Amino acid sequence: MASSVSTKRRQNGVGNEEGLGRSSTSKPQLLSQLPRSIFTSPGFIMGLVAMELLYGLFLFAVMTTRKRNRIEAEANAALYAQAAPAESSIPHVEPAPAAHSPTEPTHRTDSAAPNPPEPATTPAPAPKIAAQTAATTPPKTEPVDEPKPKPKPKKGGKSKRGEPAAKTELAAATPLPTPESLEEAQKPKSTATFPQLGALIDPLQDTTVSSEDGMVIIKVASGAHVFDPSHGIADAPRALTEVEGDFTAEVKFLGDLKPGTEPLKGLPFTFQGAGLLVWHDKENYIRFERAAAYAGDRLQMIHLESCKDGKAVPKKPINVRDGAVTLRLERRGKLVTYTYSVDGKTWLKVDQSTTTLPRKVGIGIAANNVSPRPFSARFADFVLKPSS
Repeated sequence: MASSVSTKRRQNGVGNEEGLGRSSTSKPQLLSQLPRSIFTSPGFIMGLVAMELLYGLFLFAVMTTRKRNRIEAEANAALYAQAAPAESSIPHVEPAPAAHSPTEPTHRTDSAAPNPPEPATTPAPAPKIAAQTAATTPPKTEPVDEPKPKPKPKKGGKSKRGEPAAKTELAAATPLPTPESLEEAQKPKSTATFPQLGALIDPLQDTTVSSEDGMVIIKVASGAHVFDPSHGIADAPRALTEVEGDFTAEVKFLGDLKPGTEPLKGLPFTFQGAGLLVWHDKENYIRFERAAAYAGDRLQMIHLESCKDGKAVPKKPINVRDGAVTLRLERRGKLVTYTYSVDGKTWLKVDQSTTTLPRKVGIGIAANNVSPRPFSARFADFVLKPSS
């Protein structure tokens, strides 16, 4: 009996040696067979670094795309939806009837700034009309002294024409206005325009136009000068001529867009733009411009906007580098094609769409400014011809 127990103990002892013979700190056989440097090998570390770089690039691309799309959407939407608050700080001046184009409305209604009640008498003319009336008045002359008594005429004291000498001197001292001088006084002060375009239409009466080295320079004052059909605003200065049928219009804009980063009160952005304008009225037009804006980020772009029945539809802007750009707009029937060039040789297509504008419209140039800085829009090489 004892021998059987000892035999079992020996068997158990043998089993313990086989199954539990190794120490508790020893490694399992499978782990001991693995390479000791698998987690510290160069290949493993380089793989981790490559994965981190790829993941970082992916996140950077996603965030950059979302930010650019957000900025562009905010700049386009806020330009027309929030331009009204800036108008209240700008004095409203009624445009002169003689300055508008054949398709330009003769007056402007503004519900945001009601006029004070007028007396029953005839209303006073607008400032521009008053200025023109003053221009037509002949210049005042110094009062002429009463003619002195005629001296005794000397022998042969008559002029060659047979008139007394004293009367001839009096007529020279007090010239009478002639029809030519009155016509000259009635001319507007700013006469620098392209030969094919009419006089400058300046609704706010704070824009000047001049010419220099073959250029036409429209200097827009600071403040809000823009087209906003949703609020009935058409304050951007422009110069137009009438055209009917198919045509091609082209103009070179010489750049220098600096709207700044500080917006007007009540607005989240700044904007400056200038280019071609196809005009029927303030609710139906086409703007094709070189523009710049700031809404958290600077944008240099080609801006295209068509307005139908008071609803403006801006196209997605096209980013361009700073500098001179030539814009071309071609109409054939109801189809309008928009292209631009930075060197005058290679033309890049912006868009091609149909229009509901009538066959007879106004075509010309315009300048927009929504900035506390003045804006000098410089144009050159305006061309208007029938489409072949």
